[in-house]
Amino acid sequence: MVLRRRLCQLILCGALLVNMSFLSAQTTWTAISAPTTQDLWSVCYYYRYAGTNVGYVAVGNSGTILTSGDCQVWTQRASGTTEWLVGVGFDSRSNFFVVVGDHGTILTSTDTVIELSLKNG
Repeated sequence: MVLRRRLCQLILCGALLVNMSFLSAQTTWTAISAPTTQDLWSVCYYYRYAGTNVGYVAVGNSGTILTSGDCQVWTQRASGTTEWLVGVGFDSRSNFFVVVGDHGTILTSTDTVIELSLKNG
């Protein structure tokens, strides 16, 4: 039993080292300025089936929502809330965005410019 546990620990350790070396081999990170001073908590890449709308959505404190088509230039969008927004996701099959935040806040949108509407919260 001890040998088996030790083997599992070694395998796990080896997997972590491989993952860590993969991360360190990534390209250099570059800081991009954002049109907000609020903390950002989540970012989502989206691709619509038509292929004409691709980009990123970032969410954060005080209802902050930012969008970008190229991850270089970011635009602030109205969210209709001042709650902290902590997660964002996109369903490419239905072209549907979901943003979640504090106090049960859920924002949804199918709009390509991410003008989200408050659904619950």
